[in-house]
Amino acid sequence: MGFGPTVRAVERLQRQGLSGHESVHAVGSVLSEFMFSALREPSTGDSDTLQSQIDAAIERLDAAAWRKADGG
Repeated sequence: MGFGPTVRAVERLQRQGLSGHESVHAVGSVLSEFMFSALREPSTGDSDTLQSQIDAAIERLDAAAWRKADGG
């Protein structure tokens, strides 16, 4: 159903030491950044390109970087 990047990220983040709850929040933080950007500047690109950008950002998630950005 297209959730591969999210599933892989949650599993990877948990292996890196985040709890399941924290892992979901980390993925949510990526999605919220894209939503915030879309509200400020609606995209003129196609949905496939946007989905590819979101997937790539989720694939780049790293527990240490997320903790640092989250203040934890």
